[in-house]
Amino acid sequence: MPGRPKIERRREPGEAPKGTKLSRKGIKMTCRLCRKSTHNARKCPLNPEAGKKKNAYIKRDAARQKKKEREASDKKKKRQPVVSYVICKLMLHYNYI
Repeated sequence: MPGRPKIERRREPGEAPKGTKLSRKGIKMTCRLCRKSTHNARKCPLNPEAGKKKNAYIKRDAARQKKKEREASDKKKKRQPVVSYVICKLMLHYNYI
């Protein structure tokens, strides 16, 4: 048949599939600093930066808001020349200039 040939061989009808991916189902999360399963390294008491990133989402929200405002002002700036261009074309068409 035309087309690119298969890279791996075809398995026999009774043969098991290759199965290269391992599942993480059933694995408990543990802290990499103290090896306890009650928390992760972000909330570990041994971590010196544990409390510093508590309100990091507030900074992200402020940055997102600024970005939206900047994009909105950019859109307004881009539309003005297009409108004036169209008006000039109409004025030329109807011999107002």
